Amino acid sequence: YDDQQIDFRDSKKTDRYQRVWGWLNNRDLLLMHESSQDNFGNVFYDNLYLVTVNKAIVDTLFSADVSKGEIISGAYVTPNDSILLIHLHHKPIIKDDKGWFYSPLDILILDLKSKKLLGQIENFYSYNIHYRQSSSYIFSRDGQSFVYSISDERNWNTDVKENYHSLNRKENGIYIYNLVSKVHQKIIDEGVDPIWSPDGNTIAYSENRKVWFYNIKNTEKTLL
Repeated sequence: YDDQQIDFRDSKKTDRYQRVWGWLNNRDLLLMHESSQDNFGNVFYDNLYLVTVNKAIVDTLFSADVSKGEIISGAYVTPNDSILLIHLHHKPIIKDDKGWFYSPLDILILDLKSKKLLGQIENFYSYNIHYRQSSSYIFSRDGQSFVYSISDERNWNTDVKENYHSLNRKENGIYIYNLVSKVHQKIIDEGVDPIWSPDGNTIAYSENRKVWFYNIKNTEKTLL
Protein backbone atom coordinates (compact mmCIF):
# COMPACT_ATOMS: atom_id res chain seq x y z
CA TYR A 1 0.00 0.00 0.00
CA ASP A 2 3.00 2.29 0.11
CA ASP A 3 3.27 2.72 -3.66
CA GLN A 4 -0.37 3.32 -4.52
CA GLN A 5 -3.38 5.20 -3.30
CA ILE A 6 -6.83 3.66 -3.46
CA ASP A 7 -10.01 5.71 -3.37
CA PHE A 8 -12.65 3.31 -2.10
CA ARG A 9 -15.39 5.86 -2.71
CA ASP A 10 -15.13 5.08 -6.41
CA SER A 11 -15.29 1.34 -5.85
CA LYS A 12 -18.47 -0.74 -5.79
CA LYS A 13 -16.82 -4.07 -5.19
CA THR A 14 -19.11 -6.60 -3.53
CA ASP A 15 -17.60 -9.02 -1.02
CA ARG A 16 -18.88 -12.13 0.72
CA TYR A 17 -18.50 -12.34 4.48
CA GLN A 18 -18.79 -15.68 6.23
CA ARG A 19 -18.96 -16.67 9.89
CA VAL A 20 -19.34 -20.01 11.65
CA TRP A 21 -21.56 -20.60 14.69
CA GLY A 22 -20.83 -24.26 15.39
CA TRP A 23 -21.51 -27.84 14.38
CA LEU A 24 -24.78 -29.61 14.86
CA ASN A 25 -24.38 -31.92 17.82
CA ASN A 26 -25.55 -35.15 16.20
CA ARG A 27 -24.58 -34.65 12.56
CA ASP A 28 -21.49 -33.39 10.75
CA LEU A 29 -23.22 -30.26 9.52
CA LEU A 30 -21.80 -26.79 10.04
CA LEU A 31 -24.03 -23.89 11.08
CA MET A 32 -22.78 -20.76 9.36
CA HIS A 33 -24.01 -17.54 7.88
CA GLU A 34 -22.93 -15.54 4.86
CA SER A 35 -23.62 -11.98 3.84
CA SER A 36 -22.78 -9.90 0.81
CA GLN A 37 -22.12 -6.19 0.94
CA ASP A 38 -20.15 -3.47 -0.81
CA ASN A 39 -17.74 -0.97 0.71
CA PHE A 40 -20.57 1.55 1.16
CA GLY A 41 -22.18 -0.75 3.71
CA ASN A 42 -25.02 -1.81 1.42
CA VAL A 43 -26.06 -5.36 2.37
CA PHE A 44 -27.49 -7.49 -0.44
CA TYR A 45 -28.23 -10.70 1.46
CA ASP A 46 -27.64 -12.22 4.91
CA ASN A 47 -28.39 -15.95 5.10
CA LEU A 48 -28.00 -18.75 7.64
CA TYR A 49 -26.88 -22.08 6.12
CA LEU A 50 -26.27 -25.71 7.00
CA VAL A 51 -23.13 -26.89 5.20
CA THR A 52 -21.44 -30.29 4.81
CA VAL A 53 -17.71 -30.94 5.18
CA ASN A 54 -17.67 -31.26 1.38
CA LYS A 55 -18.68 -27.58 1.20
CA ALA A 56 -22.18 -28.28 -0.08
CA ILE A 57 -25.06 -26.16 1.22
CA VAL A 58 -27.66 -28.56 2.62
CA ASP A 59 -30.28 -26.02 3.58
CA THR A 60 -30.95 -22.31 3.91
CA LEU A 61 -32.38 -22.04 7.40
CA PHE A 62 -33.11 -18.33 7.53
CA SER A 63 -32.75 -15.21 5.42
CA ALA A 64 -32.68 -11.82 7.09
CA ASP A 65 -34.79 -9.06 5.57
CA VAL A 66 -31.96 -6.69 4.69
CA SER A 67 -34.44 -4.14 3.33
CA LYS A 68 -35.60 -3.66 6.94
CA GLY A 69 -32.06 -3.46 8.29
CA GLU A 70 -32.06 -6.98 9.76
CA ILE A 71 -28.66 -8.56 10.48
CA ILE A 72 -27.95 -12.08 11.76
CA SER A 73 -25.59 -11.78 14.73
CA GLY A 74 -25.74 -15.23 16.32
CA ALA A 75 -27.14 -18.75 16.01
CA TYR A 76 -27.37 -21.47 18.65
CA VAL A 77 -28.82 -24.97 18.40
CA THR A 78 -30.16 -27.15 21.24
CA PRO A 79 -28.27 -30.36 22.17
CA ASN A 80 -30.81 -32.54 20.34
CA ASP A 81 -30.62 -30.39 17.18
CA SER A 82 -34.32 -29.55 17.33
CA ILE A 83 -34.50 -25.85 18.19
CA LEU A 84 -32.45 -22.99 16.78
CA LEU A 85 -32.07 -19.58 18.40
CA ILE A 86 -31.23 -16.79 15.97
CA HIS A 87 -29.96 -13.40 17.12
CA LEU A 88 -31.40 -10.74 14.86
CA HIS A 89 -30.15 -7.18 15.21
CA HIS A 90 -31.85 -4.23 13.58
CA LYS A 91 -30.32 -1.10 12.13
CA PRO A 92 -30.08 1.85 12.29
CA ILE A 93 -28.66 2.23 15.80
CA ILE A 94 -31.10 3.86 18.22
CA LYS A 95 -30.40 6.42 20.93
CA ASP A 96 -32.64 5.99 23.98
CA ASP A 97 -33.86 8.60 26.48
CA LYS A 98 -30.81 7.97 28.72
CA GLY A 99 -28.31 8.71 25.97
CA TRP A 100 -27.35 5.11 25.21
CA PHE A 101 -26.85 3.99 21.63
CA TYR A 102 -27.88 0.45 20.82
CA SER A 103 -29.03 -1.86 18.07
CA PRO A 104 -32.33 -3.58 18.96
CA LEU A 105 -31.98 -7.35 19.34
CA ASP A 106 -34.70 -9.94 18.80
CA ILE A 107 -34.23 -13.66 19.39
CA LEU A 108 -36.08 -15.92 16.98
CA ILE A 109 -36.99 -19.45 18.08
CA LEU A 110 -36.99 -21.70 15.03
CA ASP A 111 -37.86 -25.38 14.55
CA LEU A 112 -34.69 -26.71 12.92
CA LYS A 113 -36.43 -29.41 10.87
CA SER A 114 -39.47 -27.57 9.54
CA LYS A 115 -37.90 -24.07 9.72
CA LYS A 116 -41.17 -22.91 11.28
CA LEU A 117 -40.97 -19.90 13.59
CA LEU A 118 -42.05 -21.08 17.06
CA GLY A 119 -41.71 -17.77 18.84
CA GLN A 120 -39.86 -14.50 19.16
CA ILE A 121 -38.32 -12.66 22.12
CA GLU A 122 -38.44 -9.00 21.16
CA ASN A 123 -36.00 -6.33 22.36
CA PHE A 124 -34.04 -8.89 24.37
CA TYR A 125 -31.76 -6.83 26.63
CA SER A 126 -30.37 -4.95 23.68
CA TYR A 127 -27.68 -3.09 25.61
CA ASN A 128 -25.41 -5.67 27.11
CA ILE A 129 -26.33 -9.26 26.38
CA HIS A 130 -23.45 -11.75 26.56
CA TYR A 131 -23.18 -15.29 25.23
CA ARG A 132 -20.46 -17.84 24.90
CA GLN A 133 -19.72 -18.55 21.24
CA SER A 134 -20.89 -22.14 21.51
CA SER A 135 -23.75 -23.87 19.76
CA SER A 136 -24.96 -26.08 22.58
CA TYR A 137 -23.53 -25.18 25.98
CA ILE A 138 -25.84 -22.25 26.62
CA PHE A 139 -28.72 -24.76 26.77
CA SER A 140 -29.98 -27.01 29.52
CA ARG A 141 -29.74 -30.74 28.92
CA ASP A 142 -33.41 -30.98 27.88
CA GLY A 143 -33.05 -27.99 25.56
CA GLN A 144 -35.95 -26.14 27.19
CA SER A 145 -33.87 -23.36 28.77
CA PHE A 146 -30.79 -21.32 27.97
CA VAL A 147 -28.41 -19.33 30.16
CA TYR A 148 -27.09 -15.83 29.51
CA SER A 149 -25.47 -12.96 31.37
CA ILE A 150 -26.01 -9.23 31.64
CA SER A 151 -23.05 -6.90 32.16
CA ASP A 152 -22.64 -3.12 32.00
CA GLU A 153 -19.12 -3.36 30.56
CA ARG A 154 -20.06 -1.52 27.38
CA ASN A 155 -17.75 0.07 24.86
CA TRP A 156 -19.93 2.36 22.79
CA ASN A 157 -20.34 6.09 23.33
CA THR A 158 -22.94 7.76 25.49
CA ASP A 159 -23.91 11.33 26.17
CA VAL A 160 -24.23 10.49 29.87
CA LYS A 161 -20.53 9.97 30.61
CA GLU A 162 -20.83 10.54 34.35
CA ASN A 163 -23.27 7.65 34.70
CA TYR A 164 -21.37 5.29 32.40
CA HIS A 165 -20.91 2.53 35.00
CA SER A 166 -24.17 2.97 36.91
CA LEU A 167 -26.89 2.91 34.28
CA ASN A 168 -28.99 -0.26 34.34
CA ARG A 169 -26.78 -1.80 37.02
CA LYS A 170 -29.81 -3.64 38.39
CA GLU A 171 -29.85 -5.82 35.28
CA ASN A 172 -26.41 -7.31 35.92
CA GLY A 173 -26.16 -11.01 36.63
CA ILE A 174 -26.70 -14.45 35.15
CA TYR A 175 -30.15 -15.50 34.02
CA ILE A 176 -32.00 -18.57 32.78
CA TYR A 177 -34.71 -18.18 30.17
CA ASN A 178 -37.28 -20.97 29.85
CA LEU A 179 -38.49 -21.39 26.26
CA VAL A 180 -41.72 -23.08 27.44
CA SER A 181 -42.85 -20.79 30.27
CA LYS A 182 -41.15 -17.71 28.68
CA VAL A 183 -39.85 -16.65 32.09
CA HIS A 184 -36.48 -15.01 32.88
CA GLN A 185 -35.00 -16.22 36.19
CA LYS A 186 -32.01 -14.49 37.73
CA ILE A 187 -29.77 -17.04 39.45
CA ILE A 188 -26.52 -15.14 40.14
CA ASP A 189 -26.02 -11.44 40.90
CA GLU A 190 -22.68 -11.08 39.12
CA GLY A 191 -20.68 -12.96 36.51
CA VAL A 192 -20.34 -13.40 32.74
CA ASP A 193 -19.82 -16.15 30.14
CA PRO A 194 -22.04 -18.86 31.67
CA ILE A 195 -22.00 -22.35 30.14
CA TRP A 196 -24.09 -25.38 31.10
CA SER A 197 -22.47 -28.71 31.92
CA PRO A 198 -23.46 -31.71 29.73
CA ASP A 199 -25.25 -33.42 32.66
CA GLY A 200 -27.33 -30.28 33.25
CA ASN A 201 -26.48 -29.96 36.94
CA THR A 202 -23.82 -27.24 36.91
CA ILE A 203 -23.26 -23.84 35.33
CA ALA A 204 -19.66 -22.66 35.03
CA TYR A 205 -19.06 -18.91 34.72
CA SER A 206 -16.49 -16.15 35.22
CA GLU A 207 -16.56 -13.55 37.98
CA ASN A 208 -13.75 -11.13 38.84
CA ARG A 209 -11.38 -13.04 36.54
CA LYS A 210 -11.98 -16.32 38.37
CA VAL A 211 -14.00 -19.40 37.46
CA TRP A 212 -16.97 -20.44 39.58
CA PHE A 213 -19.41 -23.35 39.60
CA TYR A 214 -23.12 -22.91 40.31
CA ASN A 215 -25.07 -26.00 41.41
CA ILE A 216 -28.53 -25.96 39.86
CA LYS A 217 -30.09 -28.21 42.53
CA ASN A 218 -28.88 -26.60 45.75
CA THR A 219 -27.95 -23.13 44.29
CA GLU A 220 -24.52 -23.26 45.92
CA LYS A 221 -21.54 -21.41 44.40
CA THR A 222 -18.01 -22.78 44.61
CA LEU A 223 -14.72 -21.28 43.46
CA LEU A 224 -12.50 -23.34 41.19
